[in-house]
Amino acid sequence: MFFCDIRLPSNISPKSKKSKKRKKLLIKHIIEIIESNNKRNNDIIFEQSIVCPYCKGNNYIKNGKNDDRQRYFCKTCGRSFMEATNSVIYHTHKSVDLWKEYVKCLVNQYSLRRCASVLKINLKTAFFWRHKILDALQEQLEVDEMSGKIEMNTIHMKCNFKGNHSRSSFTMPRKSSRRGPVSIEEYFSQDHVCIMGAMNHTGDVIMKPVCINDPGVEDMLDAFKYSIKQGSTLITDTRYNYKKFAEICNVEHVILKRFSAYNAEYNLRKITGFLKKYEYFLKPYRGVATKYTSGYISLYKYIEKKLYIKREYESNDNGRFRFVNKYKTTPLFKCSSHSYFNKRLKNRPVIFKGTAVLDVLAMG
Repeated sequence: MFFCDIRLPSNISPKSKKSKKRKKLLIKHIIEIIESNNKRNNDIIFEQSIVCPYCKGNNYIKNGKNDDRQRYFCKTCGRSFMEATNSVIYHTHKSVDLWKEYVKCLVNQYSLRRCASVLKINLKTAFFWRHKILDALQEQLEVDEMSGKIEMNTIHMKCNFKGNHSRSSFTMPRKSSRRGPVSIEEYFSQDHVCIMGAMNHTGDVIMKPVCINDPGVEDMLDAFKYSIKQGSTLITDTRYNYKKFAEICNVEHVILKRFSAYNAEYNLRKITGFLKKYEYFLKPYRGVATKYTSGYISLYKYIEKKLYIKREYESNDNGRFRFVNKYKTTPLFKCSSHSYFNKRLKNRPVIFKGTAVLDVLAMG
């Protein structure tokens, strides 16, 4: 098993001034989106144009109101909908202002108990709200394809059974981890979730949990076969499975040998730093159950990648030009083709196939 470990600059820590500033700006722009959309029919749209959430068509007419909220009728599929249909606030009985405050807590990575205490809501409500948002982000942030120079690497994290220990039917599939230092043999004998990431030089990121322990060629194909365009350049370390994966995907493969001299054109700095920072991102949660890994990856990608900073020229009164940072964020929630109303999170399965430990992971 290969574990990637690098020393990161201080400015990538979640506690750095740069990260705190980005979070404040992200919250500011999310709130602006919520407030601007709230002025229309006292509802949240999170999208600039109204489309049918079922067929994605825009051929609709007004169809009366429900509690002062405008309803619409889609002429294409013949179904009725509102602006909030199948968004995260669908079927909610709480106010928009409360959701606004919850978004602040979410971006600031507050614990569930702290969210419940700040907003005066039930702990279970805070839990379900978080996972409704995480489910929505998973759909919104999916990257269909990427091309160009693509860096690919992995990190491994211990299987986590958080939330199961209070259940009488639960049995740990392994020995409990002891505190303190462990030997190399003991560390590598434990089951780990492999999270694989790919990033191109334009900033597109695909990041998924793919298997338990080392990924095989089949695991890589299941996760990335249809995401990497033919003719791209794949940059990886010396693991043999990468070579087979590149041959099947018909892409150029650049192998970086360990301890080789730094190459400015081909390196793994971006994806390795991005994956390593994800470990720092999870620390405030004090452990995340393995079955929820995909959701927290989506939240991490949103916080890190969805606040765009664009430098533009701007003239002042004296006629001189200067660079000004223009901050912009994409909408946080989009309407889906289905409702985020499934509360059966306890029985949610793990998204990848693998060893017998996954049967236990799927239980809780």
